[in-house]
Amino acid sequence: MGGKTPVEERFRYIGFEVYPKQAKPIFESPEEERKYVEKIRARASQFFFLEREHSLIEIPALTAFDRSVVLICSFLAILGFFVFPVGKVYVEGVGQLSVTGLGFLLNLGNLTDYLGLVSQQVALIAGLGAGFLVLGLLVAALQLFTLFSTRKSKSGKAASRINRLGILPALVWGAAIIISVASVATPAWSLLGIEPLGKSFGLANLLSLTGLGIWIMFASLLINSSIVGD
Repeated sequence: MGGKTPVEERFRYIGFEVYPKQAKPIFESPEEERKYVEKIRARASQFFFLEREHSLIEIPALTAFDRSVVLICSFLAILGFFVFPVGKVYVEGVGQLSVTGLGFLLNLGNLTDYLGLVSQQVALIAGLGAGFLVLGLLVAALQLFTLFSTRKSKSGKAASRINRLGILPALVWGAAIIISVASVATPAWSLLGIEPLGKSFGLANLLSLTGLGIWIMFASLLINSSIVGD
C-alpha cells in the first residue's frame, strides 16, 4: 500500500479533513455586524487606533501612585535647593557657614578665588557640585511642570520620558563622589588660614562639607529617574 501523495498531505495540513464545510460566519446576525461596523467607524473618526479594547497599548504609563511619588520627589528636590542646606562654605573672618543651593552658587565666585590655588581636583569637585545643583533644579522643575501639564492625560508618556532626565544630574554628582575617593593633599589651606579643612581633601571631607539638601536632591532625582512607566 502506498503512502499519501503530497497533494493529499497538503489538504490534510490546511484542515480540509477537519473542517470540510464552509466556516461559520463571524457575526450571528446582520444587525450585529452593522453595530460593529458603526462602532469602528465612530472610533476612526476620533483618530483612535483600531486595536482591541483594553489593549496594553492603552494602559497608562504612570499609575496614580507613580505620579504621587514623582510629585513628592520633585517638590523635595526643589526644597533641597532653596530651603535645606546643601553644604558649608568658608567665609574669611567668619568661618564655615551652611548655605542653601542658591547661597552656594552665589558664593561660588568667592570659592574659586582660593580653590584653584589649593587643588585642581577640589575645584573640579566644586564645579561638579554647582553643575549638579543647577541641573537638578531644572530637571525637578521640568518634571513638576510636565506632571501638572499632563495630569488629564491617560498615558503619561511625556512625564515618563522627562523622569529619565533625572539620571543626568545624578551622574554629575556621582562623578564628584568618585573623584573625591582619591584623597589629595591641600597644604595651601593652612597658608590661607583655613585650618579646619585639614591638610588633605577626600571623600570624608566631601561628606562633612555637604548638607542634607544636596543628598535630598540626589535621592529624589534618582527615584524619579527610576519611575519611567512602560
